[in-house]
Amino acid sequence: MRQLVLLALLSSPYADEAPQQASLDVEAKADVFADREKNVANNVIQNANDFSSGWGCTRCTTGGSSDQGGGYPLIGIIGDTNNNNHNVNYDTGENLTAATWTASMVCAPGNKTWVWFRTINGNAPDHYFDLATCAAGATGSGTLSTFAEPYGDGCKVGYTFTGTTAAHRPFIYPADDNGDITFAGDGSTINVYCGQVQYELGGRASQYVDN
Repeated sequence: MRQLVLLALLSSPYADEAPQQASLDVEAKADVFADREKNVANNVIQNANDFSSGWGCTRCTTGGSSDQGGGYPLIGIIGDTNNNNHNVNYDTGENLTAATWTASMVCAPGNKTWVWFRTINGNAPDHYFDLATCAAGATGSGTLSTFAEPYGDGCKVGYTFTGTTAAHRPFIYPADDNGDITFAGDGSTINVYCGQVQYELGGRASQYVDN
């Protein structure tokens, strides 16, 4: 009887399923690591996960965090009491090459559900995004394509554009509505949560790796 059971197991079409699955798992992990290495080499934005060195905040402060970013915390952007725009911006800028680049970030709503993602200089691409539904809104000139999709409990949003040798600086604005960045904050309430900002060479956004 034991011999029959053993023979049945050995002849089962599922007998080698576990080794095959293990091999597939190894290959998948290798692909992920390859993407991460590629992304580290391509991402030109520094400290884009905590808005520390190299970043500034105009008519705003940053504070608080949220775990809605699919593995990395998102940082709160808090508008001051000026009835104006409020933005986190990359001070130094990065010179790119004349090729297709992808700008992306992850955001989640605070008391505002819209965000404007803008690049200063170069071809100056920009786009508004609805963080309540992870959808693209109004756009300016300079974008080749846009994307917005659920990511963690937030949204991964961005656009592709043609780079130039001018300095490129990402700006992130909490928005009062689609196409409207003017509002008065209260200096304490988080308007939106954002992080994982990256500019990378090529026409798609890959996995974020903190630089």
